[in-house]
Amino acid sequence: DGGSGWDFEGIASVVERGYPMWDWAGEYTEVIGAGAFDESLARADLDVPLVLDHDSLRRIARTTNGSLTLALNDAGDLQVLAPNLDPTDADVAYIAPKLRAGLIDEMSFAFRIEAGQWSPDYTEYRITKVNLHRGDVAIVGYGANPYTSSTLRSAPAADIRAAMLAAAIGVRP
Repeated sequence: DGGSGWDFEGIASVVERGYPMWDWAGEYTEVIGAGAFDESLARADLDVPLVLDHDSLRRIARTTNGSLTLALNDAGDLQVLAPNLDPTDADVAYIAPKLRAGLIDEMSFAFRIEAGQWSPDYTEYRITKVNLHRGDVAIVGYGANPYTSSTLRSAPAADIRAAMLAAAIGVRP
């Protein structure tokens, strides 16, 4: 694309929408509760990379260097934005055509459960507080939660210039 970067947007997790999980006792429904991300996202030292398939060495963006922003969208879902990914990075070059073609379109996230509760009949586990620090958000072939999404688009030159200027003066996007 003439050397300009790629903007990645995704939803790493949705809230209040159950999805099937399995453990040694069988299938159950897992739900991430609204507000589960609030405390973790408020951390000043939040360190979360955007990676491929939960491989910590395949990082393509990171909160600590300002190349990755995590936020809650209007529905309270965990939104991921990595503007201006470097198209010369081998991992970006690997994943970009797959994202553009729709071959890969889901996300996942690695986290620690800090609070949760089973339903009385143990058919649903509601996670009410997560810790994202030193976890990850990942572009994956299939996530545990099928309601996630990932997209890639060419970054307009003006966006690239703005991101570069912001990085140069130490402002997080």
